[in-house]
Amino acid sequence: IDKLAATLEENIDYKNNYHLVANWYKNTNNPRLTKIYEENLGGWQGALRSAHFYEIGNDKEATIYLDEGSKSNYYARHASASVAAANGKHNQAMEVFEQVMRDSNTLHIKLNALDILLLLGDYQKAAVEAEKLNKPDEWKRIWPKVELRLDLIADCQLPTNILAKKYNQKINKSGSAEMFGNYTLGLIALAKDDTPSAKAFFEKVIQSKQFYNFQYAMAQAFLARLFNSIDDEK
Repeated sequence: IDKLAATLEENIDYKNNYHLVANWYKNTNNPRLTKIYEENLGGWQGALRSAHFYEIGNDKEATIYLDEGSKSNYYARHASASVAAANGKHNQAMEVFEQVMRDSNTLHIKLNALDILLLLGDYQKAAVEAEKLNKPDEWKRIWPKVELRLDLIADCQLPTNILAKKYNQKINKSGSAEMFGNYTLGLIALAKDDTPSAKAFFEKVIQSKQFYNFQYAMAQAFLARLFNSIDDEK
């Protein structure tokens, strides 16, 4: 498998290769993982990079995309802002939230920004913002996961166990829905200081095996940082 990973690494710019190699190196504690993250800094690679460095406790590296020069890099900026929010850096996190909501015209980019509010504990504001975005349009029909996440956040003032039960069928519709739905529920539980529920939801994210998504990487990081617990074998 190490030889296969090395072969795939030769064409690391191909998205599937990147995810497979990075995940394998991460699970085998291969030091080349750091090199991959250092050499592929932008976009969704940058988001995974931030999640990784947050997980291992290097918050300085995890938040490098808060820099002014990264304003157009929505995925990476969102990741760094998520780390900042999780660490209670309100002003830094909100600067990214406000920039995204002002400058982006893309629904799922704005949806991602709502995670920042949840990580800052402001689930009431997150619900209001979700309602503003939660209108019938092409994105919702093409991307059911967008609709699911928006609906969960718009309804997030419901008790978390009731919320999970209300959307249980949609969450369990596919591995992708399971991952996105439980990640969102985990953030909502964190926002409400319901840490046992947050841990359980993040564990379900890991059980989905959707390791090529930023939300999976952040759930893994939260389990490591907040609960000192990662178990992807359940």
